[in-house]
Amino acid sequence: MSQEPEPAVYFNYRQFSFRGFNLVVKGQGDQAALGAALRSGGRLDLRQWLGLALALGGLGWLASPARAQTIHLPDASKARELPLPAPERQTIQSEVEVAYAKAAGKPAGGVGPSSPLTDGERGLTYFQRIQLVTSLERTFGLTIPDEHWQQMTTLGQLVDYVEKRKQIERALPPREKASARTWPEIQQSFPVDARPVYKK
Repeated sequence: MSQEPEPAVYFNYRQFSFRGFNLVVKGQGDQAALGAALRSGGRLDLRQWLGLALALGGLGWLASPARAQTIHLPDASKARELPLPAPERQTIQSEVEVAYAKAAGKPAGGVGPSSPLTDGERGLTYFQRIQLVTSLERTFGLTIPDEHWQQMTTLGQLVDYVEKRKQIERALPPREKASARTWPEIQQSFPVDARPVYKK
């Protein structure tokens, strides 16, 4: 007696950003194949997920423009009361633009808030973006999490991010260690209702 096939199961995976688009990978297949994938702990890269979806018998994908995220300061946050002076903001913008031009191999005069961070003919490669972020971390004494900078699509968003990070630093007590604060350390330095968040 033949066994009935396992019921099809569906899964979505939407943790990828590519050239300014969020990719939603959809597949379907039998429970055994999906179970094998889940036993991997979900630690699959985009190529592996695409291969899995094809192997499971179905693949669909939906691309939508990526929505940039930014740092939000709650009303109760002390950082809101400490905006950066205009000269300091101008210095930050200038230094970020110079770092971008150096990473991109372009003249600084052709760089502005709308300069793209994403891959493409006019933007930066992934490696150049890493170089840019590393340079800014050294310049401004910050640690910028991958999940933050990978969501940014323009230089203006990066400038805004650095400005808000420096604004937050002004609201924190002096630090004995010379190392930069991590994002979790920064959040835990504020009361729960005053913690800065990084979101859309």
